Amino acid sequence: LEGRGIAGDRIAVVPNPVDTTMAPSVAGMRAQRERWGFGDAPVAIYLGQLSPRKGVDHLIRALPLVADGSLKLVVAGSDMGMRPRLERLVENLDLRDRVRFVGVVPGQERLDALGAADVAAYPSREEIFGLVPLEAILCGTPVVVCDDSGCGEVVTRVGGGHVVPHGDPSALASALERRLPDTVLAEARNRIRRFAGRSAVAAALEAVYRPLIERRT
Repeated sequence: LEGRGIAGDRIAVVPNPVDTTMAPSVAGMRAQRERWGFGDAPVAIYLGQLSPRKGVDHLIRALPLVADGSLKLVVAGSDMGMRPRLERLVENLDLRDRVRFVGVVPGQERLDALGAADVAAYPSREEIFGLVPLEAILCGTPVVVCDDSGCGEVVTRVGGGHVVPHGDPSALASALERRLPDTVLAEARNRIRRFAGRSAVAAALEAVYRPLIERRT
């Protein structure tokens, strides 16, 4: 916007609101793990649309590069025409035993799936905000996102994950291995509540509109 000549004092950036009360259930997380069929193996999850922009192909290519060969991958979300191509990639890389496509995961199951994973990967490009990474952190799961977009800026601000270059499977693989202490995730959850909780977003919007209203009265 500034590049188009709009003065900085006329620009206000307000995050999307996030339901900070969301939480997975113990029984639900157990059910998701049983559904995946990976036993006690560590699991990375991608949750979102299956489209070229989301970078799931980079994530699949990263899996064989992870030093811990026991790491599995769950791919959840609605197919926008990309799934056949991704399944062929899994076949070509001989990852059939390490990758599960589980389709749409609705409602509470979505939170249980995020909570059941050991890490959530969201390797998309041009992601303006990205609710899924914040939802994952609120569910107690660290995230890996890309630096191509606002999503990387948000995770850098709140913590709780790693930010890597877009389209770099090696960087993704390295980040998937780096665990975060529970204390770091707890601090990130608190920052999300202060930054993108409903009350915080409502206050930010009010701060934008109130001066305009008062100027007209």
